[in-house]
Amino acid sequence: MIYVFDGLTSWVGFVQPIHTMSETFFVDLIYRKLKITEVKKRSGHFTFRVWFGDSNDPVIREQVMQETKNLDCLFEWYSTNLLAISAPTHALAVKISGYLFQKAELGLLIYETGQT
Repeated sequence: MIYVFDGLTSWVGFVQPIHTMSETFFVDLIYRKLKITEVKKRSGHFTFRVWFGDSNDPVIREQVMQETKNLDCLFEWYSTNLLAISAPTHALAVKISGYLFQKAELGLLIYETGQT
């Protein structure tokens, strides 16, 4: 079995269509490496990856999670230090980005964004 991770959700399986927030894409298993071969339709969601690895603040993870919940955005922990956030609209992405920017300026986290 292999684990396919799109930044938001993990799946288990071999070559198969995968349904995500980006509608459907297909994955090929080539020499034990995954290769996305097709995106059927983009979702328009904005994805943020947040890294807490260098933070000494014991509550920053919970604060970011709570703010994400308050804005009705989806999130998933990839590890103890890496959080993925999905904002379904541009307006919510702007709010999340502003919030993360403030926390990054305080040295509490590092983040990056992309649009799926």
